Amino acid sequence: MIAAQPSQQSAIHNKSGHSLFWKELYENRFLIVWVAAIMAAILVADITLVSPDDIEFGFRRGGGAGLLALVWFFSAALCSSSIVSPEIGDASLQFLSSLPLPRRRVWWTKASSGLITHILSMTAAIIVFGIFGGIAQICGVTDKPPFHGLEANLVSTGYVLFLTLAVFSVGAFVTMLSDRTLNSVFITLIVSIAFTASFLGLSSVLDRNHTWVIWTLIAVLTATLLAVSYQLFVHGETLKTTKRYSILLNIGLADIVPIIAAFVLAYIWITH
Repeated sequence: MIAAQPSQQSAIHNKSGHSLFWKELYENRFLIVWVAAIMAAILVADITLVSPDDIEFGFRRGGGAGLLALVWFFSAALCSSSIVSPEIGDASLQFLSSLPLPRRRVWWTKASSGLITHILSMTAAIIVFGIFGGIAQICGVTDKPPFHGLEANLVSTGYVLFLTLAVFSVGAFVTMLSDRTLNSVFITLIVSIAFTASFLGLSSVLDRNHTWVIWTLIAVLTATLLAVSYQLFVHGETLKTTKRYSILLNIGLADIVPIIAAFVLAYIWITH
């Protein structure tokens, strides 16, 4: 049997990679619908159940941008948690392993399709938010424009987008260790909330000249979690076995421990 030439192997890899990419996007289409539906449900609940006099944060008080940010965070958790967990749960990862693609190419394809799905989901949420806000303003429910707060503070909007990428990295890490998508989403949200609380606690003791420390830590943590996710998939057995947890101990902790140490040292340096 004659082995395929390098050019032929590259063509096969590219064709299989493109097919896998579009397959992933097609399977993720319902995630976009879910995010849009959740955005609509939150806006309806905010208008019908919450009195505008009770809280400062709400759609009718011009705080709808915060609701949009919450949906973006959920979108990041949902899309990233769906990268591998569904494949592990229904054993279809065995099919992916049989494709003429290196595991690293499979990870990049699935991660990029998950990220694009997240971007499309955020776009769907924005469209729903804009349509809903326009109708609400026409009907006199609110006197605020749909995107009040977003256009006035683009820097904060950029921070939110950056944080959604951090949440995505948490989900990309968690999905390698869970057999169920819902479990991955739940764990991702809990871990992200814990990280957010930690960074908010650190920011409370910082002056404006040292906030770069927080964003640097978030950037490094994001890159580290994505790297660990990549290593677990490429070098580990991500089927229903316990081997993936031993891989995590051997590979993952070697990357995560320095991040935790950097966080602790940064906190000690700033507070003292």
